[in-house]
Amino acid sequence: MLLWITRPAIASKAILVVFVVLCLTFGIELIGIAQSGRTPIILLYDVIPMPFFLAAIWSMRRAVILIGRGGAVESLLSTLLWRVGVSLFLGGLALVFAAPQLVRLFTGSGSYARYDSSALTVGVVGLALMIVAKVVTEAGAMRTELDEIL
Repeated sequence: MLLWITRPAIASKAILVVFVVLCLTFGIELIGIAQSGRTPIILLYDVIPMPFFLAAIWSMRRAVILIGRGGAVESLLSTLLWRVGVSLFLGGLALVFAAPQLVRLFTGSGSYARYDSSALTVGVVGLALMIVAKVVTEAGAMRTELDEIL
C-alpha cells in the first residue's frame, strides 16, 4: 500500500518536506520567544532539543540519498547512522535534562528533570543507532580483512 514511499528518491523528498516544516516551526518558536516579554515555559521545552532533532533528520535524509545512489554504503552509512544516533541521544537528553534546567534558570523554580517517555525512547533509539553504527563499521573492517585473505 505505501511501498511507493520507500523508494529513496521519494523518501528523501518526504524527509525534506518534514525538515523544512520543522525548520519553519522552529523559526516561529524562536521569533515568539524573542518577541514575548516573558519567555513562555512551554516554548523552551520545544526549542531546546530541536537543533538536535533537525540534525538527525538531515543526516537521515543524507543516508536515504546515499542508499538510493548505491555508493560506498557501508562506510558512509555507518558514519551517518552514528550522526543520527548522537543527534537523537543528545536531543533526548536535552529534552529530559537541559530544558528543565533552563526553565529553572529563567523562572527560579521547576524540576531538575522532566519525565517524558517519548524523549527517553528517542534517546534510547539514538544510543542503539550508535551501537549499530559501530557494529557496521566493525563488520566492514572484518569484510575487508577477509577479502585480503581470500
